[in-house]
Formats: sequence, C-alpha cells, structure tokens
Amino acid sequence: MRIRLGVIVMAGVLAPWALHAEIPANDAASEVMLPGFQGILADQLPEHDGPGATLYQRYCSQCHRMVSPAKHSVSEWNAVLTRMRVKIKGTGKILPSDSDWAEILGYLQHHARK
Repeated sequence: MRIRLGVIVMAGVLAPWALHAEIPANDAASEVMLPGFQGILADQLPEHDGPGATLYQRYCSQCHRMVSPAKHSVSEWNAVLTRMRVKIKGTGKILPSDSDWAEILGYLQHHARK
C-alpha cells in the first residue's frame, strides 16, 4: 500500500492538494509507532529551541516519538503532515491551529532530506 497525498499552504491554511509525494504507508507510518522505535530527543532537533521545533515537539510527540526532519524529503513531509492532520482529529489530542501546522510544515521542510 502506498499513500499519495500532498499539501500546500495558501493564506496560512493547509490544503491537501497540488503537491504530491508517495511514501510507503507501511514503512513511514508504522515505524514510529513501534514500541522499539527510539526516535530522537528534542535537543537533537535542528534549531531545537526555535518556534518550529518547539511546535513540532509539542504536538507530534503527543502520539509518537519525534523523527529527524531529514527522514523525509520536502514533498514527503507534505504527505506525512496531511496524514497526521487527519489521524489526530477525534483522538482527544490537541489539534494544532492552521498557523501552527504551517509553522511545523515549514520547519520540517526547511530541514528535510535534500
């Protein structure tokens, strides 16, 4: 199974269309949820005390350990965040505002795999 999703930011709102990336759902999604997955620590994040890293840490660690922004390419991060935005709804977790989603996406894309 492969997930083909994308997201662009228009007027501060994430829009799930236009930019697409395919990432293997089994590899990318389930790996971070495995009990043995170590992830990275907050102080190992690039610019770990900046606003993007802080928001990434605050919201994404509600469900799983953090992964390095370099784990995915720019287009892959579009797909990942689109999928996470759908998954977090209805879980009782704190849903980031549109501006926080945009900040997290910008941070991850800035430090994405080249």
